[in-house]
Amino acid sequence: MFAIAQKLGGMTVTELEERLTVTELAEWGALFEVEAEEHKKAMREAEQKSKARSRRR
Repeated sequence: MFAIAQKLGGMTVTELEERLTVTELAEWGALFEVEAEEHKKAMREAEQKSKARSRRR
């Protein structure tokens, strides 16, 4: 909840709970999960590329 509140302009969790519906909160949570997975994937790919480059040297 705190990350969503921060991302939506720094509102407090109380403000967030008052302004968003349960559906909207669920959608934000799903978006954060997708973004986290994309970040993990990008980090794994970067690590693999780095290892491949260091093996070629």
